[in-house]
Amino acid sequence: MAARRASTSGESEYTTTGITLVCCAAFAPTMLKMWRKATDELSDLLGTDHDLAVFRQTLSGDLDRFGRESDRQVLIGLIDRRRAELQATA
Repeated sequence: MAARRASTSGESEYTTTGITLVCCAAFAPTMLKMWRKATDELSDLLGTDHDLAVFRQTLSGDLDRFGRESDRQVLIGLIDRRRAELQATA
C-alpha cells in the first residue's frame, strides 16, 4: 500500500515498495492507481516465478523423495514452460 505525503509545493509524494513518485495533486490519484495495479501484477508474476524456481530446485536436488525420474522430468518440463510464460508476461 502506498503512503501519501503532501508537500509545500502543491505536489503529492507517494512512496510504495521503496520507490517514491512525486506527482501534481490534480492527477496523482489516477496515475497512482494505474501504477499500483501494474506493480501489484508484476509482483504477483515474479512471486509465482520464484516459487516455481524454488520448487524446481527442490525436485532436482532430492531425487529419492519425488518418485520416478520420468515423473520428475515431466513436472520439471511443466514448471519450465510455466516460468517462461510468466517471465514473458512480466
